[in-house]
Amino acid sequence: MVKSFVLTMIVFMFSLITTSALANTLEKGISEYRAENYEEALVIFKEILKKEPNNTTGQYYVGLIYKQIGNYEESIKYYLSSAQGSPSIKDAYIELIEMYLNLNKLQEAKKWITKSENENIKPAYIAFLKGLVLSKEGKNEEAIASFLKSKGLDKSLEQVASFQIAMIYAKTKNIERLKESLKAIVAINPNTDLANFAKEYEDALNRNLKAYKSWHLNAGLGYIYDDNVIAAPSSSIPDVIVSDQKDSSISTTFSVNYTPLIASPYYFTAQYNIYANTYFKLSEYNTITNSLTLTPGMNFIKSIATIPVSYTYQFFNGKKYMGLLTIRPTYGLMLIDKLMGQLTVGYGWRDMLQAPSFKDEDRDADIINGSLGLYYFIRDNRGFINARYERAYENAKGVNWKNKGDRFSLGLFYPIYENLILNIGGDVYLQKYKNVHSVFNIKRDDKIYSGSILLSWEAIKDLQVNLQYAHTKANSNIPVYDYKRNVYNLAIQYNF
Repeated sequence: MVKSFVLTMIVFMFSLITTSALANTLEKGISEYRAENYEEALVIFKEILKKEPNNTTGQYYVGLIYKQIGNYEESIKYYLSSAQGSPSIKDAYIELIEMYLNLNKLQEAKKWITKSENENIKPAYIAFLKGLVLSKEGKNEEAIASFLKSKGLDKSLEQVASFQIAMIYAKTKNIERLKESLKAIVAINPNTDLANFAKEYEDALNRNLKAYKSWHLNAGLGYIYDDNVIAAPSSSIPDVIVSDQKDSSISTTFSVNYTPLIASPYYFTAQYNIYANTYFKLSEYNTITNSLTLTPGMNFIKSIATIPVSYTYQFFNGKKYMGLLTIRPTYGLMLIDKLMGQLTVGYGWRDMLQAPSFKDEDRDADIINGSLGLYYFIRDNRGFINARYERAYENAKGVNWKNKGDRFSLGLFYPIYENLILNIGGDVYLQKYKNVHSVFNIKRDDKIYSGSILLSWEAIKDLQVNLQYAHTKANSNIPVYDYKRNVYNLAIQYNF
């Protein structure tokens, strides 16, 4: 009996000594962590976990240390252990939410927000974090409601929550509400860094609003040399005499752009453009082209949808030549970082305003097309490489012009310097005609290769100088449609 009692006391005393030693070691580790001696603290806590692998306090502090030194994946691993272990460390819930937020793992963050709400852990701060998640998801009204809830539960969060609400209004271009929120931030406590930032932000906003112009004008003047104005056949054709096909011309452009300031997610742009090309000798090929384009759209978190509607009216040799109406709904989606996919479907109606030489040559047509494209962004997202495939079908009234085609395109938009941009593009268009040609007694089959290179230099503010070369080669099984063409263009443009 006495021996049993003595043995029990020895075990009890050893347990007290061990617990006391562990507590002292934990205190030492915490002290090193607070002193920002992270390497020393990590060694101490790792030693604790060797002896007690399920020590949730040790796991929590190892998670904190890994967070401080930037090893986020390891940090999450230890936070999870401390949150899910026994006893559970509730502060690890908060750390996990913040970590998942920073890593943009919103679904994981929401899972721990729900756990925190169910266990009533720091409800005001959880409401604030929930607002951040909802804001990242683009659920702006719900995010604002969550920030308002956090303000109501904890006055110490009032200013930071008001700031987040202001940022939502900035993102959605709700200018009046943004101004109100910025003033509210200052009113809560004008002596904080956040209040000073809000004042500076409001001043900058007012300057930008004063400078913002919904209307923009652009005028351009250019010189063009074209070695095959009339798209003359590459080889001689019996009984066909081709006159001089080379000429120079002066091009003029003028455009008006309208972009109103609209609250997100909506936006709208409108553009009117007139282009005239006047040849020195071949005046019968002079053209004037008017176009009007209206583009409503919506922005989403990782995507954008637009519905451009355009009408073009063209004069040729001073006479009305063609009207073209198009509508091209387009959807762009960020697939992964720096890579965007784009889907476009389109319908067009082409109305040739001059009577055809005979009915088989009538080019009035319904035009249906669709395309898939990829954009890979480079140079800090200021440039891109793009690839596109397009399928088109022209249901022309004249049997000689019904066709379908496949276009493959590659392009590069590359800012060499801040004021110098290189733009390279090329495509192959494989065009097959549906019917046997009523004159040449063969189904027409064209392969059209084209490429261009453009250098654009902003010589001074709002004044651009453009130098461009374009080459086209059309191979057709009907020789009259077989040609080569080189066009050189030097132009200046001024934006005002």
